[in-house]
Amino acid sequence: MGKVAAMTGAACYSPSPTARHWRSVGWAVAVSSVLHALWLWPRSISVPASAPQRPRAVEVRLQAHAAPAPRGVRAPEPNPTWPVPPRHAAPPIDAQQAVADTPPPGPIDPSVSPAAAVEPPEERTGRGLKALPPTAWEARYTLTMAGEEGVAILHWRPEGDRYTLSLERSLASRALPTWHSEGQLSAEGLQPLHFRAQRGPRPRERMTFLPEEGQAHFSALNATQPVAALTQDRLSWLVQLVALTQAAAPETTELPVTRVGWRGNTQQLVFRRQPPQAEDPPGTVLWRGELREGGGFEIEAWLDPQRGHWPRRLRQRFEGEPRSEWVLQAGPADLDPRAP
Repeated sequence: MGKVAAMTGAACYSPSPTARHWRSVGWAVAVSSVLHALWLWPRSISVPASAPQRPRAVEVRLQAHAAPAPRGVRAPEPNPTWPVPPRHAAPPIDAQQAVADTPPPGPIDPSVSPAAAVEPPEERTGRGLKALPPTAWEARYTLTMAGEEGVAILHWRPEGDRYTLSLERSLASRALPTWHSEGQLSAEGLQPLHFRAQRGPRPRERMTFLPEEGQAHFSALNATQPVAALTQDRLSWLVQLVALTQAAAPETTELPVTRVGWRGNTQQLVFRRQPPQAEDPPGTVLWRGELREGGGFEIEAWLDPQRGHWPRRLRQRFEGEPRSEWVLQAGPADLDPRAP
């Protein structure tokens, strides 16, 4: 009876098939949840909650380097003869356009010097000028300037192929600066090299000519500027006019002379032969010089063939008003180099 009761109690607590099914499903769900949580656990730690950071600059620079050559393959060596272009900034647009509009340079003639390349064409006549007075002399003039009278003395001294020329001036009330020119003599006339103006022992202004370079230095500017060869200074132009007149043919009616001022301003003087006038000193020929570009400046030079075409009279005007005048007082009786 006891055994039957025990067996009957165990049978009463035995689960039904449906219960056993749901218990299996529960265990499967629990195991699946645990496995799923374990699979996601490392990933949740490695991914931060904040936004991802930007790559570091060093990582970008490393990508720019070439990858090393694989083993067994020899990397090519750089060629030392490859030209390395200079790193120059590109010129602005207007400069590029200026370069594009510039014609290519022509062939270089080795027989033409840089100074000759900038010379005015009328100065390179190619003719030989007759000799200037071969010996030293001086000429004295009566000077009239600003309503005052005074004296002007011109000194000429040739030494071989070089010359020195000086001018001393004084008025009744004051002395004027002395001018001094020196340079070379050639078949084309005078080539000044040095000019100075001074009052007393110290020079006030200087010009230094560099004919081989086509330049001149001006102390008034403390600078060097382009100046054509055979350009005259403020004093030598007068002797150059004499030399050109001696070499000119009788039918010549125009003579060009180029001179330069204190501040590098070049003046193109054109002297034209004038018909005889009543005021002409006996035996002289009047040449009137004007600036090619105009401006009201005028020089009148009465040259005497019996004195080697040396001026008997000089007069300078500006806009019709007289500025200065020279009248010969005394000088060599005959400065003609052709005289015996």
